[in-house]
Amino acid sequence: MSKRLTITLPDDLAADLRHEAAATRKPVSRIVAQAIVTRKEQFTRQLMAKGYREMAAEGRKMAEESLTAALETWPGD
Repeated sequence: MSKRLTITLPDDLAADLRHEAAATRKPVSRIVAQAIVTRKEQFTRQLMAKGYREMAAEGRKMAEESLTAALETWPGD
């Protein structure tokens, strides 16, 4: 299923888009759709990387707290 949208682009960007469509013999809509898919994939990767960094920081904090607690209760020599 497809949805028709109307967008407004600066003249130079619209010209670039039409030029690419002519050069690749692809419809403008396919080029725009692929650009959106690519951007969505990039955004998802950015969110995932941010989440992994946050998880790593939290894991490091938990490990440090666990080590501190373990050292406090570890029998001495």
